[in-house]
Amino acid sequence: METKESDYLIYNIPGLVEINQEQIDRNKKEIMKAFKECPTSIVIFVWAQIGGRAQDDDVIAFNALNDAYKFPVESLMFIVNNIPPNRPQQYEGKFLAVLNDTIKSFDVTTVDTIFIDAVDPTNSAQMQNTRAKLMKYIAVHPAHKQNKQHDIVLQLDELKQMRNILKQQQQQAEQDRARLEMQIAKMTKEHNRSQAEANERFQKISEECKSMQQRAQAKSANEYKNPFKAFWVLVDSTVDLAVGSTQLVGLGAGALIDLATGTSSEEVSRKMRDVTKGITAGRVNGLDD
Repeated sequence: METKESDYLIYNIPGLVEINQEQIDRNKKEIMKAFKECPTSIVIFVWAQIGGRAQDDDVIAFNALNDAYKFPVESLMFIVNNIPPNRPQQYEGKFLAVLNDTIKSFDVTTVDTIFIDAVDPTNSAQMQNTRAKLMKYIAVHPAHKQNKQHDIVLQLDELKQMRNILKQQQQQAEQDRARLEMQIAKMTKEHNRSQAEANERFQKISEECKSMQQRAQAKSANEYKNPFKAFWVLVDSTVDLAVGSTQLVGLGAGALIDLATGTSSEEVSRKMRDVTKGITAGRVNGLDD
């Protein structure tokens, strides 16, 4: 996608799991092609939910993709799509707790997961609120290089066994009810806190961009290009997300480079790192309790 401010590559990658091997192999090629064309990117994985739980095939698809690419956590977002507006208080916490029990070698964090209510596309207020919510999360995720470790591995004849294994894992988690309830309470608390932190981080980015704009307008004879216009274009393109899909977005701290006239690439990158480094340090050092 081209804009007057900059160029963006936004890939709406299809779901990986299909009903025959030919379609699965086709999807593998499309996904690997997208990562090859745009290796430095943000990855947005969209989860479908049934009764507050992730679909098994989405879990299988993510495990296969993450095994092939080992996604850097800083540039990975989860979106849980079309959730009921009137839901139980611990809905988000339960979804995250159960998902953590089924995803292989990966810890799902509340700071990287956004829950999107089912919205009426003709309701402009609902759409605007959804865009604003997405904006706050996308803006604090810098792009990273997605390095392929090996080709994506998924065979049709193995799907039945994988689904059975997931069901067994879910049943085991249900049997240990006390542990599951503790995990749900913990994830609910973390989710509520991350909402407030996302607002705070987004406010910091807004203030930094406003400051850069004021400096650029004061000393530059060239036209100032507002990076937030580009962000809004991205959000507009991301609202109608297909469940079970992967969105690959070539956007992050690097996307702001040279957009603000009079502000060097190094300064923009440094400011974005300053804004996001706290949450990154929390992930690495386990400080987000």
